[in-house]
Amino acid sequence: MSKMKAGVVTGAEYKAFVAAAKEGGYALPAVNIASTNTVNAPRPKAM
Repeated sequence: MSKMKAGVVTGAEYKAFVAAAKEGGYALPAVNIASTNTVNAPRPKAM
């Protein structure tokens, strides 16, 4: 397992981060969530 550097993760690094979570069987914590509207807001690529 490789270690990821601290900080903001975007693009291919984010995809690797999510894949590592799936492979490891753990969830990624939600960050900067101010309300349920923010959590439930559709993401542009998800639509």
